[in-house]
Amino acid sequence: MIGSLRGTILERSGDSTVLIEVAGLGYLVTVTPKTLAELEPSSAAFLYVHHHIREDAQTLYGFAARDERATFEILV
Repeated sequence: MIGSLRGTILERSGDSTVLIEVAGLGYLVTVTPKTLAELEPSSAAFLYVHHHIREDAQTLYGFAARDERATFEILV
C-alpha cells in the first residue's frame, strides 16, 4: 500500500488530478479541491495517500493533511 508521496508536481488538471513525480516515476493522484489549489507545477509536494484497490481499478487519493485522509477513510 502507498501511504504518502513526496516529489515534484509535473501537471495539474481541472478534474482534481495531479501528476507527481517521485524518484523518476509519475503518479496520477486524485486530490480534493483544497489540496489542488495548494499544488503548483514545478513545486515540491508531500501528500498523504489512500491507495484504493478494486477489481477493475487502482486509484490514489491524495490529501495535504493527515486528518483529511482519516476522514476520507472513515467515509469509505
